[in-house]
Amino acid sequence: MKKWILFTSIAFTLAFITACGADEDENVSGEDVLDGYPDDDITIIWSSSPGSGGDIFLRSLAEPLEELLDVSVVVENREGASGANAWNHILNNTDPDGYTLLGTSATFISSPVMNDLDISHEDFKPVAQMFTEPQFLYTYADSEFDDAEELINHELENPEELQWATATPGSKDNISISMILEETGIDPHTVSFDSGTDALTQIVGEHIDVALGEYSALQGQIDSGTVKVLGALTEERYEHLPDVPTLTELGWDVAPILSRGLVVHGDTPDEIVDYLAEVLEDTYEDEGFQEVYEQQGLQPDYAPRDEFRSNLEEMDDFVRSLLD
Repeated sequence: MKKWILFTSIAFTLAFITACGADEDENVSGEDVLDGYPDDDITIIWSSSPGSGGDIFLRSLAEPLEELLDVSVVVENREGASGANAWNHILNNTDPDGYTLLGTSATFISSPVMNDLDISHEDFKPVAQMFTEPQFLYTYADSEFDDAEELINHELENPEELQWATATPGSKDNISISMILEETGIDPHTVSFDSGTDALTQIVGEHIDVALGEYSALQGQIDSGTVKVLGALTEERYEHLPDVPTLTELGWDVAPILSRGLVVHGDTPDEIVDYLAEVLEDTYEDEGFQEVYEQQGLQPDYAPRDEFRSNLEEMDDFVRSLLD
């Protein structure tokens, strides 16, 4: 009996010591995870080609990041497979240590859903949303329509009379057009184009009637008076086009959150994610970076990881609803 009591006491003591040691190790690892970070180059992966809007945004972001983090920040392009090459590289070929980030746009949500990829935003951990990309309904300069309300009312009375430019399934323009159709109940004749540039050319030539575009892509044509902007797909009026009404104020709740941000491998420690989010927020103060994102027509719209995650989930739900 005494042997049993002695054995039990020893076992209990060892278990207690082990548990305390485990807790201590856990606490130390949590405190030390940022110790010395970062002490090596950081890579930002982008899923499209050099020179694209997202690529320019990330390269301009890398400069203030280098100053704030005191390490080199390199943008690496990994194109192909509808974005999957970039995303799989992060998940399968890098460590979850905060040294490899992924730049995101609307296709980060839409492409995996539309192309039935074995990957999703849930495999990653959001760091921060940096910008949203405002979109605008526009037409050619001599169009009979002066705003989106006139356009939509005409479409309701004359379905399929006008030709609307759309894009490939899963693209941000395709998502936004789908939202407009669902919210307003119109049923226009749509014509698919490979790029927004192709659609703009057709609008200027008056071969089609309506298209969607970002301010950066339309600015030259707006300034020259060859296109007319009818409505903004934003919650509030766009500062560069203050006379253009939003679809929301006209009674149609169409203001998609088409965000640009950064994510990391899903197993990256929260301490590193939070630190990176704070640093990213500080980049807005860099004058060179400000000049680039203002030229691109991007709206600063910072959201830390939890809010960014909610925005991604909301967009994921909507894109999936398009397949029902």
